[in-house]
Amino acid sequence: MRLRVGGVDNSGASSYGITILKAFNSTTDSSTSNTSSFGFSGTAQGAITALSFDIWQPAVAVNTVINGLTTQGMIAENAKTSTFWGRHDVNTAFDGFTLIASTGNITGYVKVYGYRN
Repeated sequence: MRLRVGGVDNSGASSYGITILKAFNSTTDSSTSNTSSFGFSGTAQGAITALSFDIWQPAVAVNTVINGLTTQGMIAENAKTSTFWGRHDVNTAFDGFTLIASTGNITGYVKVYGYRN
């Protein structure tokens, strides 16, 4: 996923970073940084079947933070889940995002909700 403003993706090569915290059945965290997009991916055991995340203050000109949860697999013995957080280090007010498939197409449903004070 890339954040965007005015219809243009922000794809700065060192802007994005993400950390996966304590994936199911794992004792280690994993992280990436200095990338051109937020990367959400499955493991060798399966693709992500559910992804939920919040983007904090995207329309404010400060660093943008995301956090969320992924679930892989629908069969109980193969199901895996992990939590993650990420950051975007550009002080820009964004008005949208782009979902990007690493290969092929994205299938399923996408729903976008907003919070209101």
